[in-house]
This record gives sequence, structure tokens and C-alpha cells, in this order.
Amino acid sequence: MRKKVAACSVAASMLAVPAVAETLSPGTPLSGYQCYSIDVHKLGMTREDAWLGRGLPPVFDAPRPDAKQIGVSPSLVYVAWPLENVNGFVRVVRGTGRLGWISEDVIRPLYRTPGSAGGCSLSWRGDRIQVHLNPGAKAWLWADHDFPEGH
Repeated sequence: MRKKVAACSVAASMLAVPAVAETLSPGTPLSGYQCYSIDVHKLGMTREDAWLGRGLPPVFDAPRPDAKQIGVSPSLVYVAWPLENVNGFVRVVRGTGRLGWISEDVIRPLYRTPGSAGGCSLSWRGDRIQVHLNPGAKAWLWADHDFPEGH
């Protein structure tokens, strides 16, 4: 009986989790996505908040504020590119390949070295997304990228 319940739970979770990487083999590039950062200034986050993961924005399963929350965003966000804005939300892909939506108001492009294109490239590792920052791209939350005191 336990095996049947476990098998049903696994099957249900697989059906309930739409993913972009379900059929990809490891190393396959993920095109159509770009790296953004959360906007710590708009979120009112301190360096300590960011360090501890406090105040990270929610990710939803649909482009609505009343949709089911499927998690919180990491500081580096993989957005559908070009941006696909629906009701003020943009489509994202989470590190596991699951699709979601985040408010466009809480993200921003990556910092970059002046004159560089910045950006990133993504690939499927087999169980997670692997990111490679392009030359000049900076995955910093603050322009001066200092760590909180004592860390």
C-alpha cells in the first residue's frame, strides 16, 4: 500500500510541475532566457536581508498576485527573453526547470561593465540549470557589491 501511495505521489508531482527542461539531455543550451537580478532597492532589502535570504520576492504559478506561490526567487532570476509581461508579471524558469511568474517590478537587468553586452547563457545539467555569465556581466545585488559587515 505504501508503495502505491508513494508512486501516486511521485506521478502527481511530475504531472503538476511544468518544466522547460523535461526532454533535454545534459549540456543542452537553454535559449530564450536571460539573467536578471532581484532589485534590492525596490524591495527595500538591506545587505543583511540579502545575505540571509529575507525579503526575497515570491514566484507564482500564474501571472496573478492571487496565484499559487511556488517559492521565492533567488537573487539571480532567469527570465523569458524577450520579456513576456502579462499583468505586470514576467515568465521565469527556476533552477530546477520549473516555470513560474514574478512581478516585473522586483527585477532588473544585471550590472555590467560599461561597453559590454553582459547577460548570460544557460544550459541544462540533467537535474538543474547551469548558468554562465557572459564577459562583462555582474551578478551583484549592489553596484559596489560589498558583503554585510562580519560575513
